[in-house]
Amino acid sequence: MKKIVLLILVVFVVALSCHEISLSEELNAQSLEEFSKAYRYFMTLKPAADGSLRYIYADYAAHLHAWVVKNGRSELAWETASLGSPVTSLFVADIDANGEDEIAVSTARGRIIIYDADDYQRLHENFLEPFRTIDCMIAANIDDDPQSEIIFIAEDQLNIYDGSSAALEWRSPDNYTASEIGVANLDDDDQLEIVLNTGTIFDSRFFSVEQYSRKGDQTFGRRLKFLDMNGDGYPEIFGEEPGFALKIYDAYAQREVW
Repeated sequence: MKKIVLLILVVFVVALSCHEISLSEELNAQSLEEFSKAYRYFMTLKPAADGSLRYIYADYAAHLHAWVVKNGRSELAWETASLGSPVTSLFVADIDANGEDEIAVSTARGRIIIYDADDYQRLHENFLEPFRTIDCMIAANIDDDPQSEIIFIAEDQLNIYDGSSAALEWRSPDNYTASEIGVANLDDDDQLEIVLNTGTIFDSRFFSVEQYSRKGDQTFGRRLKFLDMNGDGYPEIFGEEPGFALKIYDAYAQREVW
């Protein structure tokens, strides 16, 4: 009898624990921010005029969906028709430094589209200079003007465009590949470095190659992050390897951190 009671108690505790684990997160600003950190193509937007939370994501069918949260429930605010190919980047930023956010998206078949983050109107698309492929894209201010630059890999070349005028600033004469791009100040000069996760690092002022991985012998992994671990004032490069193991690389000392 005691064994039966004990067994029932164990089953009850396990069931209660599973129930607690399976409870869904409340739809609030904190949970949306956690999702934006966990998923590459899930982004929070500034709240609507009435203070309602908003978010946007890209799905596997190459659509964008923007939602607004009303009374704890998501309501569809806007969505695109198919973008024609899988999304290769999605981010939200004040690209042209006018105080308003834009939504930027790139696709595998070479489209770059900029939308207004408030009313979702299309502001720009690369009709004048189409690309066959775009592998990854980021926005960062790497020069002396106020607006950001659009930095991306297209057709195995690194391209840098002005975020306001959409004018080409620089294109690499050599071929490079990457699935992610990061920007950080990794050494003792003033300018930022452009980091390709395949192992190449560029100086953002002169566009010279500071480090180069030949045939992928020194890659940085994926999910690039930058953090100063040793307190020398220069962040290390963090990347995730297959199997979720971390690779940490000190670009200033040009060595892997063990």
